[in-house]
Amino acid sequence: MQRLCSRAAEQLGERGRVFEPARPADWEAALRLLVETAATEPLLVVIDEMPRLLDGRPDFAVLLSAVWENHVHDQRLMLVVTGSAVSAMEDMLGGDGGLRGRPELQLRLDPFPAAEARAFLPGLPADQFVAAYAVCGGYPLHLQRWDPARGVEANLQRLAFSPDGVLLTDAYDIMSEDLDWRSGYERVLAAIATTTGARRGKIASRADQRIDYTLARLQRTRLRPRRDAARLVAGCAAALRHRRRLPRVLADRAAL
Repeated sequence: MQRLCSRAAEQLGERGRVFEPARPADWEAALRLLVETAATEPLLVVIDEMPRLLDGRPDFAVLLSAVWENHVHDQRLMLVVTGSAVSAMEDMLGGDGGLRGRPELQLRLDPFPAAEARAFLPGLPADQFVAAYAVCGGYPLHLQRWDPARGVEANLQRLAFSPDGVLLTDAYDIMSEDLDWRSGYERVLAAIATTTGARRGKIASRADQRIDYTLARLQRTRLRPRRDAARLVAGCAAALRHRRRLPRVLADRAAL
């Protein structure tokens, strides 16, 4: 809440003075103040990674819905809520969610397709860009970390096989937002990464568990569309099998 108030005071000019020097006492007061700020001029408010906010305030979605219901009428206010934890966002908008029926528009923000992702590495030769895109997907953060001055193997070593490599750390961060690791996702991902052909029977045998629910859950969260599967499986496999060759993982990307 303090960050929201600081950004509002910083970006809204004269209108933002209501957020300083006294800060709202709680989230309800802060949201109502934003609504009042939009009484005379248009206001766009973006709450990014809202599922993380719910960690500290589980009822925030319900509170937001109540403020919208009771205080937003003729104000020129647009509220954008985003989150990378797909299951948490779906739960929030679902039948029992705090924001059920509230959004006027719901959009899934998928990674950039290859043609648009090319803008992040415009000087890279076509064959090297294909390799970079196969590894990084259409994610700006990952594409921006790709060093055009280095070859494919050097970039893989730095981004996926180093302890602080972004593909390695980000894969676990993304997965942990959506999945309970007690269901064996780690074993299933490792089995996909190390099984030639990645057939269901072979994966189940290598993981030593039933995999139907686990694979369905992986597909429902961040492992869709299939190009995401290749990138995340590669990152998780790197963590599980530090020295295993990543091209083999990418070759099996259609498994999911």
